[in-house]
Amino acid sequence: SEPGFATVRFGDVIAMRLNPKNASRNDELGLTLMRFLVEQFGFAETEALEFATTVAMETADAMIRRAFQYDAEGDPRYIEAGVSLIVQLLYPHAPDGAPIVIP
Repeated sequence: SEPGFATVRFGDVIAMRLNPKNASRNDELGLTLMRFLVEQFGFAETEALEFATTVAMETADAMIRRAFQYDAEGDPRYIEAGVSLIVQLLYPHAPDGAPIVIP
């Protein structure tokens, strides 16, 4: 095989520079997740929830990237750790009595 780049991550840089709100894809996904939690599960729309959902997306991005970095099937340890971290981030914002399923 010939030497080359395994990954070129320049889309993130372009996306951030061309976005007038200076929001990354993970920021936008975090807002989408927040709206979903508010509309479907009765979470209160707060700045703290917005921050938690953005951190959740950053966490998911990092853990999924790492899970597939050396294993084409995805290392389930990283995927499970990512899910656990995301649940821990979002659980404090869940409304009282909301069913929380922790895998």
